[in-house]
Amino acid sequence: MGISVFVTVVAACLHGVAYFLYCVQAKRGASKPNPAALLIWVILSVVNAANLTALSDWVASLQFITGSVATMMMFVFVLFVGKLAPLKKKEWGYVALALVAIIVRVKLGDRNGAMLASFIILLTGIISVIPIVQGLLESPSNEPFVPWLLWTVAFLLTALSRYSQKGLDGMAVLSVIYAFLHGCIAVLTRRKA
Repeated sequence: MGISVFVTVVAACLHGVAYFLYCVQAKRGASKPNPAALLIWVILSVVNAANLTALSDWVASLQFITGSVATMMMFVFVLFVGKLAPLKKKEWGYVALALVAIIVRVKLGDRNGAMLASFIILLTGIISVIPIVQGLLESPSNEPFVPWLLWTVAFLLTALSRYSQKGLDGMAVLSVIYAFLHGCIAVLTRRKA
């Protein structure tokens, strides 16, 4: 097993552990999952995993595959334990944009659809962070630090692994952007209210 495959597997494991910790903290009331972001991420993570697997291979996409399964499980879990608030009006718009990514993916097919859908996913992912940041600016204790840190490290590892194999391709860039977004949230959880 090459070092890049090992790093990819470690990133996927960190990703999974972060989701587990987030669920534990949500059940305890230590985190308040944003319903819009979580629903968007369920949609996006599934489309993203399919896109990246179509554009690359399943080993390179392992963290994203892990994330799609874990996000769905987390959504169902958080919904089941009653820790998910209803969506606000503007948050439905974010969800609609996420659904556009699915339509684009299906209508345009594998290669072209995957590229355009990945761009829409990135845009939607950036937008989906807005309600989380707003919540953290009001109360930094809305989100736990450790899962966000683990997600940040996992995305950085995926970016490094991908860069070592293919250079600065789309998956490496996407992983860096996701690491940056998750890292920003991790930093905001540490600020004083």
